[in-house]
Amino acid sequence: MTQVRTRPLAPLGLVLSGGGARGAYQAGVLRAVVERLGPSPFAIISGSSIGAIHGAIVAEGIESGDLPGALEALARTWLELRGTVRIQWRGLLSALARLVICGPRPAVWRSVRSLLDHARAVERLCRFLPPQRRLGDYRRVELLVTAADLNAGRPVVFDRSTPDVRVLDAVLASSALPVAFPSRRIGEHWHADGGVFDNAPLAPVIRRGVADVLVVATTPRCGGDGPAPDPHPMPDVFSVLRRLWPVMLDRLLYEDLREARRINEIVAIIEQSPDPDGPVMRRLKAAIGYEKEGRRKRVVGLVEICPGHELDPPGTLGFDDREAIAAAMRAGYDDAHRVLARLGP
Repeated sequence: MTQVRTRPLAPLGLVLSGGGARGAYQAGVLRAVVERLGPSPFAIISGSSIGAIHGAIVAEGIESGDLPGALEALARTWLELRGTVRIQWRGLLSALARLVICGPRPAVWRSVRSLLDHARAVERLCRFLPPQRRLGDYRRVELLVTAADLNAGRPVVFDRSTPDVRVLDAVLASSALPVAFPSRRIGEHWHADGGVFDNAPLAPVIRRGVADVLVVATTPRCGGDGPAPDPHPMPDVFSVLRRLWPVMLDRLLYEDLREARRINEIVAIIEQSPDPDGPVMRRLKAAIGYEKEGRRKRVVGLVEICPGHELDPPGTLGFDDREAIAAAMRAGYDDAHRVLARLGP
């Protein structure tokens, strides 16, 4: 019998990476986590791209008091996405005609907003969110949504410091895969997929002082030295892009996890030192910003859940592959139960 905890023993953060259709894996993970940790396990949720959409759904479920019901509906929705991501044939054919007539002028390319239309897919995934819900409305949980600010050329986090931003606008900006999907305007700036700069926004959660963080990635070996090897041949453009895109997106995740572990080790050394105020310890404290604004760093528990093999299919854009979507959700559910069972109560 599964032991259910009605609330976490300490503040728990959740980090959800991007990954397109691979995100179905996260839907399975989240259902298993709620079964083991209870219906309101997270204090802070952070996500990019499809992880931002899932994060908003989890935050909405916690706020409404029915997270299990929201996750059941999410699982059903994932199986209804066939035909919801389509090529923008009208815009592309129009641009092609103008290209033939006018040549490769900038005006031709400006007429193409995106290669794909994902409005129907996003509408189904986001129908759980009240249209006027704003980031400042959440009281039982804090939601962080990462996007790429194209005008400023840097990552941006929408959270309680931007209380008037609509949650729907933030997640649409975070999931706007460059070129494939249209960019989104918030305020005076245009935004694209949060994975461009930070595919699994771990650092903002750690900075908020949580005791433990659950990181859910959509590619194998999250938190290792890099992505799992891929033995398949890659002689063509499609296979190269299929491999490079998730590798590039997860690079920052690996770096963030390595940095978090490095700081954990240094904090443990400082806490266990017989002379914590000696010159060596003072240098270590200065190197990691051990004491800042009256707060001290402490060891943060990091729990990673990721697939044991590449989820391709469904891959990044395989929303039509119902069998692969269902298999990804089952894998996430089983992996989460296995990882959390090892941790104990």
